Amino acid sequence: MIMIETERLHIYPASENQMKSYISAEKDEEMKKAYTEMLEGCLTHPDQWNWYAMWIIELKNGTHIGDLCFKGLEPNGAAEIGYGILEEYQRKGYSTEAVKAAVKWAFQDPKVTAIEAETEPDNRASQRVLEKCGFVPNGKNGKEGPRFSLMPSEQKPDFRIRTAAIEDTARLLEIYGYYVKNTAITFEYDVPEQEEFAARITNTLQKYPYLVLEAEGVIQGYSYAGPFVGRAAYSHSCEVTIYLDKNAKRKGYGRLLYEALENKLKAMGILNLYARIGSPVEEDEYLTKNSEQFHEHLGFVKVGEFHKCGCKFNRWYNMICMEKIIGVHDERRND
Repeated sequence: MIMIETERLHIYPASENQMKSYISAEKDEEMKKAYTEMLEGCLTHPDQWNWYAMWIIELKNGTHIGDLCFKGLEPNGAAEIGYGILEEYQRKGYSTEAVKAAVKWAFQDPKVTAIEAETEPDNRASQRVLEKCGFVPNGKNGKEGPRFSLMPSEQKPDFRIRTAAIEDTARLLEIYGYYVKNTAITFEYDVPEQEEFAARITNTLQKYPYLVLEAEGVIQGYSYAGPFVGRAAYSHSCEVTIYLDKNAKRKGYGRLLYEALENKLKAMGILNLYARIGSPVEEDEYLTKNSEQFHEHLGFVKVGEFHKCGCKFNRWYNMICMEKIIGVHDERRND
């Protein structure tokens, strides 16, 4: 029998008798149906038992705390993972620990090309588990809600996140210039001169973090913070910005950059993050709602919208403001 062992857990595929026992004991009709489908998949595809079976999640003392499954292995090598932890054991990190271990096991099979998952749109807890495990939104929606994907770790290049330097100006401008010339993601019309762009980096670094992500020695994206409005009373808030190379999307780099930026801002005492995002009246070839959806996945919420306030490519665009609270507000704070 396969047994996955983590720091706190044992995870293993259930036998036929175990699954029959769970089906018999389950009172929730939807879960009973799901367990039945797992067993039917196992019996129909006995050579792929582990890909159809319910996997039992136990503490090392033998206490059952949840289960997961892969819902089969598709001909293209993709598998979908589903998981659940009993309510009394939630918010202890068990889901993340189990999912990380399960996908690591799955990717040991060279036939596996991707692991996918699906969550309800408002299930931020499940989405955070997926994000912590390296999953990224793939832009698709299933019956329950948004879908996420994870590629094998060996297909992900090594990366590092560091503070931007003036020597990075040309590469950062190359990334940004694409969006200026080809999209309405930025409302800027003309690509800045390199000297001007270098001055922007220098000015930001005087007070705020400006980060770049390198993969295999090449900068794939950057993010930075800046003042929100600029008056003294706003000193615990800031505006955040991110740009990725046009060919570096769907790799999780945006999430990694924003997480690193958020951690630095927390250490500075920043409590509120704001992102101003171009929003199409109707999606077109210059602007979609991808940026808004990306920020939603990271915990931002839409708090305002300005209508037809930007005009680019002879078209009117809205601008939305999204907010994320990253700290606790002391109501008596006066600095």
